[in-house]
Amino acid sequence: MDRHQHIIPRFRLQTGDHGVVGAARFYTDVFRPFEEAGLELGAAGVVGTDDGVELVVAGLRLRLTDAVDDPGGAVITPATNVLVNIDPVFFGWSVDDSGGGGEDDRRAASSRARAVLDTVWDGLVADGATVLMPLGEYPFSARYGWVQDQFGMSWQLMLTDPAGAPRPALIPSFLFCGAAQNRAGEAVETWTRVFAEVFDGDEDGHSGPGALVTYRQDTGPAVAGSVMFSDTRLAGVWVSAMDSGAEQPFTFTDAVTFQVSCRTPVQAEMLRRGLGLDSAGVDRFGVRWDPVPVTD
Repeated sequence: MDRHQHIIPRFRLQTGDHGVVGAARFYTDVFRPFEEAGLELGAAGVVGTDDGVELVVAGLRLRLTDAVDDPGGAVITPATNVLVNIDPVFFGWSVDDSGGGGEDDRRAASSRARAVLDTVWDGLVADGATVLMPLGEYPFSARYGWVQDQFGMSWQLMLTDPAGAPRPALIPSFLFCGAAQNRAGEAVETWTRVFAEVFDGDEDGHSGPGALVTYRQDTGPAVAGSVMFSDTRLAGVWVSAMDSGAEQPFTFTDAVTFQVSCRTPVQAEMLRRGLGLDSAGVDRFGVRWDPVPVTD
């Protein structure tokens, strides 16, 4: 990748007989249609690390570890998932008619984006996956589905409105529920402020808020004014967050860690203090962070 990615999500997978390398190959195959859009994929770049394997999926670096190495550890829950934005813009949709294609090109791009979404969905739901929200039309998207795959990772696939503000294809996403219910707004404000302070002046580390949509009235456990959807950039990496509108039997666990590469030990310590991490690296919202000084 050309840009340094400060935050790398690390997922502890239930890989079974596949092993973590097999899981990495699975994701490489499932997301291969994104190569058509010129988005980076780790087909040849899956490399062994001291802590599992690392790969790039549609431009986002991920680190995968195997729960078999930590049999007593917690498992991933849908509280931490990945939002997959499948935007017709990736496939040639444009408001600019100067190329001569106009509406026909836009229709073709939208059709291709929908086909890619369906292909990726079919790959993820295979072999023991759990569908959390069926693939279909919803008020917020013409094509959307949420699935927890065979290895425990959860993915929200969404056909994005191409006229909206541009976002990356893959965005780490937080569902605030259980003990963290109705704290998404507080968390996003805290994270954005702290990352902006710590990475101030870093050309790869811009932080700043994005979209915000709130609940107009109480919806299940979500109170009026809590977050229906939000996103923000943290040290150059987009994340999204929302408060759950339905009671959930899960919350965040340490099966997902967000490793943050810092330029210096001082910067790493500033992040630990700013986020208020406990001895295990968990902030007051239940999300686990691992600030690490990394030299280029």
